[in-house]
Amino acid sequence: MLNNITFKKPEKREFELLPEEVYEVVISSIEEGERVVYQHPDEKEEIIKFTFEIEEGEYKGRKLWKDCSPIMWPGSDKGSPSTLYLIYSAGTGKKLSMEECEFVGLTEINELEGKRLRAIVIQKKSSKGELVNKVDGFLPARGVKIVESEESMINTELEDNKINESDIPY
Repeated sequence: MLNNITFKKPEKREFELLPEEVYEVVISSIEEGERVVYQHPDEKEEIIKFTFEIEEGEYKGRKLWKDCSPIMWPGSDKGSPSTLYLIYSAGTGKKLSMEECEFVGLTEINELEGKRLRAIVIQKKSSKGELVNKVDGFLPARGVKIVESEESMINTELEDNKINESDIPY
């Protein structure tokens, strides 16, 4: 029987709503986690939890979060790139081919910690009807241009330099 205990309410962390903007950020931490699978409440899936810190301006030091599935998919004409691919590309400045994505593992993802990039922040209504911020996309850090990977560049060069039988002089 409880006789002498004071119940405490958990502190609700509230954050000032950020203006919709593109912010220069640094990846401050990368952690493993899990979440309930959408429309399957009895199942859980592994996720990667990214924490970003705004690097400059009025909101310097403010943190942003983005969770994603551990899927490296560069996208195709039938589908958008995975969130992990977008973060990786923006953080490294590299656009990988599908084949190269297969070789990205824990080491390469862990090496993203400390990398600078830009996060696109929007405002949207939560399921509870509250206006919240959402990290909606990623760009390379200001001054960094995403380049094709060496394999992609080689494949492009080979395609550009294809020899047609009509080009052979004999």
